[in-house]
Amino acid sequence: MNVFSWNRFIAVLVKEFVQMRRDRLTFAMMVGVPIIQLILFGFAINSDPKALPTAVLAADNSIFSRSFVRAMENSGYFRVVRQLSSEAEVSRVLTEGQVQFVLTIPENFARKLVRGERPVLLLEADATDPAATSNALAALTNLNQTALTRDLSGGLAQLQNGQPPYEVRVHRRYNPEGVTQYNIVPGLIGVILTTPATPDSSTGSNADAIKRLARIDLVWPVPHLPDPEQGAEAMKEVAGWLVP
Repeated sequence: MNVFSWNRFIAVLVKEFVQMRRDRLTFAMMVGVPIIQLILFGFAINSDPKALPTAVLAADNSIFSRSFVRAMENSGYFRVVRQLSSEAEVSRVLTEGQVQFVLTIPENFARKLVRGERPVLLLEADATDPAATSNALAALTNLNQTALTRDLSGGLAQLQNGQPPYEVRVHRRYNPEGVTQYNIVPGLIGVILTTPATPDSSTGSNADAIKRLARIDLVWPVPHLPDPEQGAEAMKEVAGWLVP
């Protein structure tokens, strides 16, 4: 039995074009939504962000500290926007999203560096979105070898032999494992939910289903849902749009 029929296919195709010509809003959404997504994914979304806002908590204001901060800015990934004065400010600016990174320079950093004690610099990162911080943190690794090249000269040149004379420890806040699903999945849900915005013109009840869907929870069933049957019906219609 031949299920596919060219006559039926052409008839449905012609019918859809006639329907789109009558329904200008549906046609505009069918064309406009893909164009908007193309612009967003192709031009607006940047997978390699630069000049990320950075704050510095410096307990040591030596030439070595200033050289390291300047090297971070010269990498292009860090832009120092604030100078902090306490640990409480560090937590606050990261929690409020005012900066992406906070660099803490410990007390007596220069003295310990000259003595060869390998002082520790702490870089705290808002790693909620791993894609926004991964390239910057990778660039930071290269700074260990080059940031203080000019300053460690003469009698201090021996400190450049072997491992770097200081250590940079990275503390990834809010998403230490670097789970990308925390950002990718909500983004994909947003893309998928645009599908009901361009429903099949052959179904006359799509607009009513969207209105019902806007009044109920997406996850069904739940104890506080006023009308489970209404929720199930709307979810079935949405599933029909998403799954051919």
